[in-house]
Amino acid sequence: MLDGLQAALLADGTRAELLAYLHRQDPDEALVIDEVATRGDAATWGRIPRTYVRLTEDRAVPLTLQDRFIAEADALTPDNPTDVRSIASGHLRWQIHPAEIVEILDGLAA
Repeated sequence: MLDGLQAALLADGTRAELLAYLHRQDPDEALVIDEVATRGDAATWGRIPRTYVRLTEDRAVPLTLQDRFIAEADALTPDNPTDVRSIASGHLRWQIHPAEIVEILDGLAA
């Protein structure tokens, strides 16, 4: 199981990093997501500028799916396109080594 998690979530990290991450997780996370409640609405969500950070090495959410998320958001709100940034990171690496995401967020706040 750990090998599978390592490959899917943190192939670009160490086993020690994966174990440290897993030990910090909340076992009460919801297993079911209400897709209706989480859908973006052009009249509300669509007015807010948004940035999507693509994780180019993500094996859990592949680039094709990430790009689909971006395309669907842009189709819903064509007058408010997504600001897209990319970092070379797997699904979890950016959380363990946050320098690149901090730089992006810092730039957005400026």
